[in-house]
Amino acid sequence: MPEDYNPSILLDVAQDYTENLSPEFIEYDTRRKGGSQYPLPDGKIIMLFLLTKKGNLWTTIRRFTQRKWEYYRSNIGNQYEIIIS
Repeated sequence: MPEDYNPSILLDVAQDYTENLSPEFIEYDTRRKGGSQYPLPDGKIIMLFLLTKKGNLWTTIRRFTQRKWEYYRSNIGNQYEIIIS
């Protein structure tokens, strides 16, 4: 995630499966500050493509549910303040 991630615009979303992702991409996406990794679920996932105000493209993965898919699809083009928990 770029340092200037707030705010970010949701550019697009895509569906895929965890097993199709490279180990390098999983490492990039799930790495936390301090070096640990967020556990990524197996199976179907949603990939979010976001753009910062400075033009940095970044991605994040979410577990797939139909509700989340519809939510993210309906919010393409919207700007978000990102909260890291």
